[in-house]
Amino acid sequence: MPHDGGRASAEFIQAMAPRRAVVPVGHRNRFGHPNREVLERDRAAGAQILRADLDGAVLVRLAATRIEVQTERRRRARYWLQ
Repeated sequence: MPHDGGRASAEFIQAMAPRRAVVPVGHRNRFGHPNREVLERDRAAGAQILRADLDGAVLVRLAATRIEVQTERRRRARYWLQ
């Protein structure tokens, strides 16, 4: 996906057919990222949105037959959030 939530064309995103979009954004960042329109565009293309500010660190492991994705907040959820 484009850097900083860039405004790649919807046609490009549709052609890529992303299953996931990782958004490396800081909590309460001063730039207002991520851009709402970009998130909606990616969701409309069928991508699962993973955001560092909401999900914590995102770990992606690539294997020959699969892609494994873990988020820190799911991996180490506080007992009161489970």
